[in-house]
Amino acid sequence: MSDTVDKLGIVGVYDTEFEKNVSHTVVNPKYRGQGLAGEFKQKLMAELRLSFLTLIIDLNNTASIRAARKIPGIRKVSDEA
Repeated sequence: MSDTVDKLGIVGVYDTEFEKNVSHTVVNPKYRGQGLAGEFKQKLMAELRLSFLTLIIDLNNTASIRAARKIPGIRKVSDEA
């Protein structure tokens, strides 16, 4: 019998006295496409008491753009143009 547990993903967070920052979000390939990246970000915003997140996504990273669009209240504010 195995006691291994699948990880849903990894989130990098800096939470210091002076700065709160989510550096990256990676979802386990097995669980992609289910909205987990957005859920991770929403839970982190609540935990860190953040009123907004700024996402920096390479315009060629279509999976991350698709995931970001699932987050309520998300809006695009710039692009490479």
